[in-house]
Amino acid sequence: CPRPQNVTVSNPSQNSLTLSWAAGSAQSWTVEYGLAGFTQGTGATVQVQGTPTTTITGLTSSSTYDFYVQADCGSGDVSAWSFKVSGSTLCDVVTALPYTENFDSYGTGTTAYPNCWSKINTYTSGERPYCYSSYAYGGSAAGLYFYTSGTMYNIAITPEFDATIPVNTLKAKFMFRGNSSSSGYVNALQVGVMTNPMDATTFVPVDTVYAGSTPSTYESREVSFSNYTGTGHFIAFKNGLLGGSYYYAAIDNLVIELDSNATPPTPPTCQVPTGLTVPASSITQTTASATWNAGGTETAWDLQYKQHNATSWGNAIALTARSYNFTGLTAGTQYDVRVRANCGNDGYSDWTTAVTFQTATQSQNPCEDPTGLTASNMTTNSVVLDWTENGTSTSWTVNYQESGVAQWSTATANEHPYTLTGLQPATTYQAYVVANCDDGPSGVSNMVTFTTEGTGITDYELATSLYPNPNNGQFTINNEQFTIKNVDVYDVYGKLLKTVEVNANSVMVDANELSAGMYFVRISTEKGVVTKSFVKK
Repeated sequence: CPRPQNVTVSNPSQNSLTLSWAAGSAQSWTVEYGLAGFTQGTGATVQVQGTPTTTITGLTSSSTYDFYVQADCGSGDVSAWSFKVSGSTLCDVVTALPYTENFDSYGTGTTAYPNCWSKINTYTSGERPYCYSSYAYGGSAAGLYFYTSGTMYNIAITPEFDATIPVNTLKAKFMFRGNSSSSGYVNALQVGVMTNPMDATTFVPVDTVYAGSTPSTYESREVSFSNYTGTGHFIAFKNGLLGGSYYYAAIDNLVIELDSNATPPTPPTCQVPTGLTVPASSITQTTASATWNAGGTETAWDLQYKQHNATSWGNAIALTARSYNFTGLTAGTQYDVRVRANCGNDGYSDWTTAVTFQTATQSQNPCEDPTGLTASNMTTNSVVLDWTENGTSTSWTVNYQESGVAQWSTATANEHPYTLTGLQPATTYQAYVVANCDDGPSGVSNMVTFTTEGTGITDYELATSLYPNPNNGQFTINNEQFTIKNVDVYDVYGKLLKTVEVNANSVMVDANELSAGMYFVRISTEKGVVTKSFVKK
């Protein structure tokens, strides 16, 4: 059975990467993956049938992963593992201003490029753009150098700016230069916005900057995005396609900040949902399940999905639960899904970044799906789950998560009813079950929601105090009966601003960096969670 060849990693997002390889004579493969440097045999695995590609979801942003692929030619004949390939997820969005980049910390030469930036380059004679010491401004180590010719171009793309930072309230300041004043040379750069850093057709130019009378001398330039009316969140710099034969450009000391002449951003009243995911364990040939977290206090959402290669989205599906079960999907097919919040009179949030998943092929899930999952006999830390086994499986994987937390946990059950333990008191959970068979896992059962019993308000809620309130930015949280595990501070829109790890009965929280106003504090104790509010004067 030949070793898989031409393994590539593509389509990065903040939580997913797509893996592809040459099929050879096999029709079944195992993919093993983990954070860069993991020891083979300890990583996560995914079974792939029919089509030599799969999208790995649930990854961590700003992280590099290693991948190996093994072919299965049938009758126990498996190949050696492929050589390692690596890929990186996209970085977290920019949430704080000003955003600065001086291009000095990445080395110099064609392989040097800013972390978390994307690029698109059609120049066939070399890699562009890149950090280059010959184009550094002043005493800096490097500038970002562009060059192309003819009808080719290259684009440098910043990390994504958070949806709470409207691009049309920003401006970019930077040093700019070209190279040559010879005939046919254009020393210019288009500055614009993109909705998709992998698709050059989404580039919308906002302004064009030109070099001065001496093109090789750096001069300061400033571009306001106040006239931009689109929905993009990536700022981009494009070199080429401006009516010349050759194109030079370089930038250095970039600063992206609020434009004082622009209309100040209105505090968002409808937050973008977070944590959208389609767990691999939920995917069958024709079904899958998506879950997400509320971005704020909304209780309704719209969901859209489409086949990955389709050019338009399907009709929005109105939902009042933070999950959706897909049915009637096509086996072995990639799909995209996205979600937005419906805040009633406050309108809609932006759509989340699309998440891509792939349905199983006909032979990937031969197990019968469990049905009739129920939850009963809840205690403060346990629940009894029972279901109907429609096949012959004697082993099942129980998947469960705390409501509002995107991370799923698993437990292995060798009988049912099954008592799931280790839960938190007075907490709402979701759970579903997958049967394990010799030929692979089944699809998912129905999902159940349940809430564990509380320990009584006098046990931990009344014992928890926050003082002084109001305060000038410092306050104490105290609980002499039970250990405080951690403290999370949120603004009134539900955005997490600060986390303090405690593991003690008392903690002084320093919130001097916060503006005056009301805030909420989520206090996790060993017995349960308490929510309190405070006012900073």
